[in-house]
Amino acid sequence: MILWRSFLTSALMLLILTGCQTKPSSDIAEETKNSIVLISYGDKKGHGTGFFVKAKGQCKVLTSAHVVRRSKQINITPHLDKKLFKAANIEPIPGKDLALVTFQVDDQENCPYTPLKLNKSPQIKIRDTVAMVGYPRRDGETTLVLQFPEGKVTNIEDPPLAEGYAISYEMTTIQGMSGGPVINKWGRVVAVHGKTDVVMDSLENSSQGSPDTQSLSGSINHFKWGVPIESYFAYIDSQPSTVSFKPSVFSSFFSTNFKLILFLLLGPCFTFFTFKIILVSLKKQRRSNTIQPIPRSTPVIRQPPRQKENSTVSVKPSSTPIKPKQEPKPSKENEHPTLEEFTFETKKVKVENGTFQGLITRSGTAKQFKEKLADGVNLEMVAIPGGSFVMGGEGFDDEKPKHRVDLSSYYMGKYPVTQEQWYAIAKATELKVNIDLEPAPSYFIGGDRPVETASWYGCVEFCQRLSKLTGRNYTLPSEAQWEYACRAGTTTPFYFGETIATGLANYNGNKTYGCGPKGVYKGETTPVYRFPANGFGLYDMHGNVWEWCADDWHDNYNGAPNDGSAWLEYDLAYLAKNRQDDSKSVLRGGSWGYYPDICRSAFRVLNSSRGNHDFYYGFRVVCVFGRNL
Repeated sequence: MILWRSFLTSALMLLILTGCQTKPSSDIAEETKNSIVLISYGDKKGHGTGFFVKAKGQCKVLTSAHVVRRSKQINITPHLDKKLFKAANIEPIPGKDLALVTFQVDDQENCPYTPLKLNKSPQIKIRDTVAMVGYPRRDGETTLVLQFPEGKVTNIEDPPLAEGYAISYEMTTIQGMSGGPVINKWGRVVAVHGKTDVVMDSLENSSQGSPDTQSLSGSINHFKWGVPIESYFAYIDSQPSTVSFKPSVFSSFFSTNFKLILFLLLGPCFTFFTFKIILVSLKKQRRSNTIQPIPRSTPVIRQPPRQKENSTVSVKPSSTPIKPKQEPKPSKENEHPTLEEFTFETKKVKVENGTFQGLITRSGTAKQFKEKLADGVNLEMVAIPGGSFVMGGEGFDDEKPKHRVDLSSYYMGKYPVTQEQWYAIAKATELKVNIDLEPAPSYFIGGDRPVETASWYGCVEFCQRLSKLTGRNYTLPSEAQWEYACRAGTTTPFYFGETIATGLANYNGNKTYGCGPKGVYKGETTPVYRFPANGFGLYDMHGNVWEWCADDWHDNYNGAPNDGSAWLEYDLAYLAKNRQDDSKSVLRGGSWGYYPDICRSAFRVLNSSRGNHDFYYGFRVVCVFGRNL
């Protein structure tokens, strides 16, 4: 028995030393590729990446939530056998850009595909080497090829940023690789890839946080972001389950840096002590003809925790999409909410002698309330003080005549409505008023990007559902409300001053306005909080997406109301119910694809039909108390 114990000790030492060795990149790629899946859409172009995780029964794939929000028809194609499966269930993880996609393999009791091994992100450090696996888009090609880029960890954010992103890394990735695993040097998943930061080469051209897309001219560095895999563990721990998704204590121990210390300290002595133990054991056996039995301890069998008598058991639903509270609330039309103060940063352009001199940073405070739409999804509404201003401009005839407008106070969305917020309301079909809403209509995918490709009718339906949900009066802003909020007390063409730069807003920077500098054309939407706020604490009033207003289109301001109300022939609710696609409406603010002069506070654009939808169009909401506009 002593001899056997010697061999067991030696085997344990060998296991420790073997476990501490990192794996070559080629081995990691070979072991990983058969656990990767291509995520495609049955009703539109585009794709993403995902990977198998441990599950009992049905197959489960972990990916980015923005990958599966884009379509109702999600298809899964494992790299191993290229078979096509339709998703049976999509389970977004609240507050994180993560989602679980479930599908069943016919005639298989359990999933036949190998899950990837997972680790927790605290085991990774800045400058560690990581690799990524995904299917990049190939322009003009229909065949997708799995790629394995490698890079270094550049930052670890604690607490995490929006949507749970916390690990950044230098690596080459492009659109289509979102949802792929980020893997450490031991071949274990530490994060789920999903976003890109683009660092520009000039002060005014800084832009961060867009999901993987085409290269942007003028960029000098690309930093990628992933959601730590511990966010997935935390979600799984919060769900009732009979399957343990956590790595065991034993496996976690052998995946930490302590293995490296063991290797350095014990490696040189391993051979000597192994043979020494064996020789001592043989000597002891010769001196004794009898072997004393080894005391055996009674094994401890851990029982699952029992439910207390009369306790209720929480049953996990078959699907857990992001949904708002189910029951509409009683009317709060005249009930003002509790406000909280927040601080923000704004910038002003510095111009001297007709020359752009840079930016001046200022700080401000405002008040807001938050409306909960779903777990981890809030709508922030900023208090806009009442007042008067001169509406209109000198640029085009439809901006004239300038006229004074007096407005009562109201609340306006801090940002354009995001895809995450839209998804929460669109999925709440029990709140439907007139029409169905496509949960993921946007062309540029990202939970913190503005929703686009939504018609005027879809935006009004969103507002009506939101009113039904909260008991408050939500609607599209009138043109007067929009311009008053955009100007925020300024009289200059932009709320930043006499000109604008691409470090202040998302527009086509290939053309300048006034003495402003030429900038970068990003060619896509950006996250709603990436640029400075205006004086009221509102973001993206210039550029990013055009914003629908409630008003009918009018060729000029002759006869326009002076109380801030929407200029409508028919009541907004009537138009929403009795659709008239030939009725014309108005958009404000410019967008990512338009030149800076189009983004001015006074600029208006005609839309020939309220039924139109485009990837330039978005919206934000206003909340009023005690009256309809």
